[in-house]
Amino acid sequence: YVSGCVPIDGNGTFITENIFSMAYNNAYQDGSSALVEGVDSFDLNRAKICNAMYTASVNRQQEDTTLLSTLTDLHHTQVENMDLFRRCIDSEAIDGMFQDACCGLSDYSSCSSGRDENKACPLNELISEPVPFKKPGSYLNSNWCNITMDDKIIEDATFSCEKLPSCDVTCKGPHKDKLRIAAKECGCTIEWFLHSIWLQVGISLLIYALVNASRVGFLEGLARVLWERLHPGIFTVLSTCNPNGELLKKGDKDEQRKEELERESKYNQFENSSELATVLEERLQITLDRFWRTGLFMVVCACCLNAPWIWVLVATSNSARPEWWG
Repeated sequence: YVSGCVPIDGNGTFITENIFSMAYNNAYQDGSSALVEGVDSFDLNRAKICNAMYTASVNRQQEDTTLLSTLTDLHHTQVENMDLFRRCIDSEAIDGMFQDACCGLSDYSSCSSGRDENKACPLNELISEPVPFKKPGSYLNSNWCNITMDDKIIEDATFSCEKLPSCDVTCKGPHKDKLRIAAKECGCTIEWFLHSIWLQVGISLLIYALVNASRVGFLEGLARVLWERLHPGIFTVLSTCNPNGELLKKGDKDEQRKEELERESKYNQFENSSELATVLEERLQITLDRFWRTGLFMVVCACCLNAPWIWVLVATSNSARPEWWG
């Protein structure tokens, strides 16, 4: 765990990958629900605006079309009337009468021989300061009536629902890099926890076995090393005797000596008790030395048995730790 449980160039472990999938689905689920609600709300408002504006624009379009048709018909009627006026009215005579009655007033030239008081000048009294009407000839000879209305049309002003902006989803979903880092940390922590459990159990069993083996071996070896202080000094001898009950000593292993002994006697007997004591002392000393050396070896081995579990504790305490814990 010093460098992390997942290599940098790896695809992750089983737990890490599954945690990433669950985290991504959880994050995407909330965002997806909010996105669906937002899109539905947007489409609903868009439909309401479209219905309201489209109906009003269609009504207004029909009204404007009807009004234009009415104005066109009225214009045709006025053109016909103006043409009739031009042909039936002597505009020069009427203009002269207006000049005589309104000379010297606004838009009229000065009087040459004085204004005719018997003729009243027609005034436009619909304004705050009445002024004389213009000469009728200026109206009859105007080019305004020459304007044609047949080419006038009402452009389509119907509200277009297609022109309303649509909701384009620009969200790229949850941030995969951040989720992957968090999933790696969480997954590695879980794996560390699981590994630490079985590692703890394994190390505990190992320490228990080694400590108990060391304890048993150390006590057994210490008892062998310090046997003189623990033993009363009385020994039991296991020996061999012949059918007559006489103790026998170990024969020489040399083949020639064996042949001689076989010719003399089948067994080698001790000649006296002094020889027996000497042999027993010699054999006892060899056995006790071997017993002491075995005890010393057991003590050393028992002490060495503590080294493995001490090394395991030191090694795992420095390495079995997630890298994010510092």
